[in-house]
Amino acid sequence: MKKVDRFWSYEASNIRCVREFDYDTALIALEQSDAAHARVCSRLDAERLRADTAVAEVAALREELASLREALIQSGDLKNGLQQSLTAAEQRNADLRELLSLIRNTRGTMLMTDPPQDPWKYHRIEDRIRAALKPTESGASECSTN
Repeated sequence: MKKVDRFWSYEASNIRCVREFDYDTALIALEQSDAAHARVCSRLDAERLRADTAVAEVAALREELASLREALIQSGDLKNGLQQSLTAAEQRNADLRELLSLIRNTRGTMLMTDPPQDPWKYHRIEDRIRAALKPTESGASECSTN
């Protein structure tokens, strides 16, 4: 601590006298105030840094949420496309099963009409087989050319 230098002046009308104790007390209070101010500034800087970090994290989370929403929308579109493909495949499977059942039931029999007719021709089995194999043959030719 600084000590107050003692002095004597004959023209001391504009000089305020301060006791040494009061001056030392004022210096201590000023130093404590400066220390408290430094602590508050330090905490304020730390809080600003935390706030900036939190803002950056929120922005990153918002971006991640947007990308997840986009992925969810795309997966929903993919699901719908797969569902349509599955439905089409199930319908084709049912048609082929019906055709195979008809082939099994009509091969080697004759319809009892006048004149007797071959059920193979009556049900147009050859045409139906050709129609059923047509998508498969075009798919096979596409695979072999690629």
